[in-house]
Amino acid sequence: MGLPCVQPYKSISAVKQVDTILQKLSLADNFDEQPVNKSKQNTAFPPNYVHSIDSTHMMYTALECHKHNITFASVHDSYWSHPCDVPRMSSILREEFVRLHGSPLIEDLDENFRSRYP
Repeated sequence: MGLPCVQPYKSISAVKQVDTILQKLSLADNFDEQPVNKSKQNTAFPPNYVHSIDSTHMMYTALECHKHNITFASVHDSYWSHPCDVPRMSSILREEFVRLHGSPLIEDLDENFRSRYP
């Protein structure tokens, strides 16, 4: 979809804890200057990338359903519509899947990495 995806996992050295009535907050100074947590970046990247592709598929499906006046609802990878619209929504879902996965996803990812992190 062209939206930026980042995973800002940092190795934070100095953290201040603030207790509130509802929760405990951890605050770090100069977050952007903290070193990258390489281990967390490596383990989190594959599932985060797959989730971003799944969410793109959901958005493409929702947009196409909207064009066809189909009521659309979803949670993660579970999609719903009025029963009379399910056959058309099912078709749209598959068409959008093929459109998305027919695009050069890995090549685009590689190009993005090479341009951002030479």
